[in-house]
Amino acid sequence: MSVSFMARRDPAELAELCEPLNVSNANAAKLLELLGLREDAEPVGEFLGGLPLYGELAGECPGADFLGRVLTATALLDTVTEDYTPPVTDTLRGGATVVHCGRRPGYLADRLAALETIARAAADGGGTVVWA
Repeated sequence: MSVSFMARRDPAELAELCEPLNVSNANAAKLLELLGLREDAEPVGEFLGGLPLYGELAGECPGADFLGRVLTATALLDTVTEDYTPPVTDTLRGGATVVHCGRRPGYLADRLAALETIARAAADGGGTVVWA
């Protein structure tokens, strides 16, 4: 499962102002936490089989507001310690293997840079950033 961040003039409109950014649910939850749009990035429960459930990962924000949040998060980001998480492998009932890939160093900084492009497109176009 994944979440897409998109810049649109109208949240209900399908036309996008630039390329969207697609990230995993876990990484979307962390990015939204960094942007102050989610209280924490911890799972709120589990799906059957132990996969993490991150709750509501959809919303919208005016482009200019979202841009300010991205710039603030980027300025406050500690790229040395904030974003590495090791990979974890789980074996589910029935023998299926699920790999939570973790996050490489620098990942969040890279994704915030991509979100800045999206936020600027939305702000310049008088639009909104939407994610779902």
